[in-house]
Amino acid sequence: MKVTGLRMPGLAGAVLALSACGGATTVTAPISPDRVTLPVLSEMPSSEAMNDAYPGFAARFDMTARIGLRCVAKIEGHLQDCTVTSASPDGLGFAEAALSLTPLIRVSPRRVDGEATDSSIVFNINFARAPADPILPGPKRSPRPIRSRDCVPSRGT
Repeated sequence: MKVTGLRMPGLAGAVLALSACGGATTVTAPISPDRVTLPVLSEMPSSEAMNDAYPGFAARFDMTARIGLRCVAKIEGHLQDCTVTSASPDGLGFAEAALSLTPLIRVSPRRVDGEATDSSIVFNINFARAPADPILPGPKRSPRPIRSRDCVPSRGT
């Protein structure tokens, strides 16, 4: 049996996949995982939007964060009813910043037998400041090949 992106044996795998991506779904008849496609994040906020949402205090100290979210992925492609499931570090405004970005996120909805359905999706938003003046590598030069005459000591010195 196959769920897009995962291989799970038997019906237990199908039930596990449905509970992981569909929230409180009641299954009355077995659904073939060959016909279930999990929701996928298709568009994330731009780096400009991420910078605008970055908490001021954390930005001054170049702090990073990882925020876990659980949302309903709607068939129209947007998120709804998002809640914070984890925040590291907590209490510095990153959780609120992550929630403010959810209207900018687009999803491809879960599909069962080709029909889009609302479902639960769990994902992380990572915050990290880009350096103000990134150090860019210089032009790449291929090294000059070493020839045997370059290795022979010169005579007469």
